[in-house]
Amino acid sequence: MNEKALAAALRLLFERELKRAPEKPFGQGSQCLSLPRFRPAVVEQWTETERAHVASCPDYCQRMLALSWREDHPPLAHLKRYVQAEYPYPAAMRFHLEHDGCRRCRLVVELLLLKAVEWLAGAVAVIYGEGLLQQRAAAFAEPRAPVYLRQTSEDGKLIVTVVETDPPEHELKVYVEAPGCGEAGGRVKVTVAGEGERLEQELELEKTEFGWEAEASFGKFEEAASRLGEDWVVVAVFREPEG
Repeated sequence: MNEKALAAALRLLFERELKRAPEKPFGQGSQCLSLPRFRPAVVEQWTETERAHVASCPDYCQRMLALSWREDHPPLAHLKRYVQAEYPYPAAMRFHLEHDGCRRCRLVVELLLLKAVEWLAGAVAVIYGEGLLQQRAAAFAEPRAPVYLRQTSEDGKLIVTVVETDPPEHELKVYVEAPGCGEAGGRVKVTVAGEGERLEQELELEKTEFGWEAEASFGKFEEAASRLGEDWVVVAVFREPEG
């Protein structure tokens, strides 16, 4: 989406929000950022002055930031900082999670909160699934198992791939590669979570000719996906060996 189209879309969303919340009007001040500055790629390039202003402007700038996430979810790094109570724009995240009720990001936040307590993870990869059953017919036009989701963690230490295996098994499988785990190996906890159910396995990484790897099967793809619901996330958390 180009800058002009994004600005028009954000302006329309902003005007709708004004109508929904007349009891608490909010408007753009002289120091507020222009709408193109809320493009996801541009947010990471904000100046120190812009970041400081947005942090102090929950009613307009943080709301506009949240509205921009209706097209592109906030990056995982933002969600992690929010979970750690270190995110500088908490009003934006609360608006996205509570007012917009983003199911995927709420699942990610919930899982990150659990992992922060359980594992104090050094590497986390999070990937999203959405309406995968509706993609099956097109996917199986290919003569190989379709790859639905693939994500590398921010630090490059984990690569997670979600597939439906070839017939007749049709399993929901998660493959984990750990190129950055070192010579000692380690363990990975894989969680597949949806609004309907949470599936979890803890895996021991195995050394292969290609590096450290592990895989987990969560049963028949169609059965698992129907239990999880339309929106679901996969979280893989790496833990180094103890001792």
